[in-house]
Amino acid sequence: LRGFRIEPGEIEAALQQHPAVLQCAILANKHGNDESVLIGCLVPRSNQRAEGAAIREFLASRLPAYMIPSAFVWFDALPLTPNGKLDRRVIAERTTQVAQTRAYVPPQFSLQAQLIEFWEEVLNRRPIGISDDFFELGGHSLAAIQLISRIRETFQTDLPIHRLFSTPTVAGVAEYITAQTTPPPATRQFQSLLAIQKGNPDQRPFFLVPGGWGAELEFLVYGVLARHVGADQPFYGLKARGSDGVATPHHTLAQMVADYVAEIRTVQPHGPYLIGGECVGGVAAYEIARVLEAMGEKVALLALLGTEPPSRAALRRLHRWDRAKNRKDFWQARIVQPFKAHMQQLAKLPLGGKIRYLWTRLNRKRFWNAKTAGEQTAPLESHKLLAQYPRMLMGHQLGAYTGRITLLIDETSHGQTPNLGWENVHRGELEVHVLPGTHLSYIRENAAITAAKLRELLILATSNLHHAPATA
Repeated sequence: LRGFRIEPGEIEAALQQHPAVLQCAILANKHGNDESVLIGCLVPRSNQRAEGAAIREFLASRLPAYMIPSAFVWFDALPLTPNGKLDRRVIAERTTQVAQTRAYVPPQFSLQAQLIEFWEEVLNRRPIGISDDFFELGGHSLAAIQLISRIRETFQTDLPIHRLFSTPTVAGVAEYITAQTTPPPATRQFQSLLAIQKGNPDQRPFFLVPGGWGAELEFLVYGVLARHVGADQPFYGLKARGSDGVATPHHTLAQMVADYVAEIRTVQPHGPYLIGGECVGGVAAYEIARVLEAMGEKVALLALLGTEPPSRAALRRLHRWDRAKNRKDFWQARIVQPFKAHMQQLAKLPLGGKIRYLWTRLNRKRFWNAKTAGEQTAPLESHKLLAQYPRMLMGHQLGAYTGRITLLIDETSHGQTPNLGWENVHRGELEVHVLPGTHLSYIRENAAITAAKLRELLILATSNLHHAPATA
């Protein structure tokens, strides 16, 4: 549903824990703008029926936002067909009678109104208020790319992905765009550290080095992973320098690790540290842990997610995976999704409206092409510069690290190369956890399973700190 794999049984199990719910069922049904949404059908334990907002708040601490139903409908008993299945017609009729539990806040000025149009187009959902959360409404990586593209095309403003994570509302994005009218300082220091999820400040943060190109785009995947791990866990990312198309990339891994360690210590001055790296980013995470250890700091967890030791063969495989992923993402974001959105919009218009719609879109495209033809614009992410990120990491010769490595590996890669060859490189303790899926799907379609294992490791690492014997 909207790019996410939904497990109705998991939602129902969470709902059954609510004291007001005796029985429940989850189904996807047409609602509102004829888009499929999740509907929770509930039977009360007593005559007292909880408000939808209270149930949503209850589920928020147990499920990711995209698995929380859009509507809750109470029944004396679950409506069933003669065949014993949920009666969708009865549920749809009852749903239309139930007032929306989400408080709708209308736009206050024209910029907010225009942004709402973009959100409604990208998410195919109406109405949307200025306080509605982009990701709670079903926003995913492709939808985020489309939204950022529409904002850039219309306002000539690049909306950073981490900004969409931190303020995922129309009001927040409008505030950011407005702020861009003030010229930035002539010089600024590039910052790699991103707060993917602030979490509970009393908990130790987890620092993750990205795979792929090391750019902000990678954090769309890690944002979903962080939500699955739990809203209480502080979750930081370290994007590659040069991903803004302006700053000069690091030329050596030693430079990168020195900068990353310095930025990590601005958040957490001393250990024990929780460090992780995904794909090629695990090589940098390994070196970060090694440097911290050499500084006399303790690393409680070094989690490598699908990371191979550096080699030319690993680099060739990485390029094949990236090309396949980029082709798929480009096709979906630039062709399939826009085409569907345009066809849905055209279907609602009369003949004259269709002609005006097509003419407006054509002129807008011509204007944008003419405007940008003679300009030198900085791209959202310079792939030419960032291509050296995986090359630098896979061409690095690892130093000696005496701590434990915790390897999370997908079952497909593990079947082809057990432990990805780390037992031939690392002389210390190696702990391996095999997860379902492939190198791409284990952290995307199967993100909930991977996040559950990561949360287990984080809890274990921090609990061991509390039970460790004191040293003089």
